[in-house]
Amino acid sequence: MNVAGTIAAAVAGSRGGGGGTTTSQENYPDYTIDEGLIRSFLLEHTVTVVLPPTEPTEGDSDDDIEDALARLRGEKPSSTTLTANIARVPAYPPLIRATRLRRFVDADLHNPVIQIPLSELRAWDGLKGGDLVQRIVGNTKRYVELFSTILDALIVEDGVTSEGETSE
Repeated sequence: MNVAGTIAAAVAGSRGGGGGTTTSQENYPDYTIDEGLIRSFLLEHTVTVVLPPTEPTEGDSDDDIEDALARLRGEKPSSTTLTANIARVPAYPPLIRATRLRRFVDADLHNPVIQIPLSELRAWDGLKGGDLVQRIVGNTKRYVELFSTILDALIVEDGVTSEGETSE
């Protein structure tokens, strides 16, 4: 191994395993490691959603607009209704489960599409996800196949729950 390879290996090792996704011989991506990262992303990534509003409790304001404006002004809102209705939920396990059960949003859609924005992959893990995004952009065809293979496996597995955890 040359000096540059030694330095690259040392830097990769210091990243806690996140940067060690290339083989040592030709500096090609290690698709086995990337497969694990993609699988983890699909099972773990969460998104923020706004839940249906709940009835205000005693002491809460009925005027959510005033509360939102108070937050924008940096003031304390008179209720917690808006923040109580925001949650982090698994992004992909519900879609994988719906695909397995053939419950599509559009009844005419026989081949569902699971969109995976690269910005979400980067947001999931700034270091590992960011590096993976660069490899995806550099070899999109290979990574589309890899994502498809992993999604196909997850769709037929019984272990994916709607909460994003795997049952064993």
